[in-house]
Amino acid sequence: VYLLLTTITIMNMMIGVLVEVVKCAQHAEQMSCDIKILRDTFLAAVDARSLDELVMSKEKVWTLMQEDRILRALQACSVDVMGLFELVEFIFRDDERMSLGGFLEVVLQA
Repeated sequence: VYLLLTTITIMNMMIGVLVEVVKCAQHAEQMSCDIKILRDTFLAAVDARSLDELVMSKEKVWTLMQEDRILRALQACSVDVMGLFELVEFIFRDDERMSLGGFLEVVLQA
């Protein structure tokens, strides 16, 4: 009887670990897709042709945040747009400029 209970308990624990691994993999994949969607939207809005345009500044973010397609993309990725308006000053407090990838990672983590 104890051997059966031990086997079932270990099996349930392993199922729980497997579920957590799948959940983490799904979260990482979703984050990757969100970054790609936002990157493509920002690049299209900036019409980036050079690496200089891939650097984000506070002023560039304020300008881009006034475009509907940027706001729709942010909302599609579950970003709190109103909260982002408040966080722009905080995000750029130390660095005057930030790469597009770094900015998008900060936005998706907030």
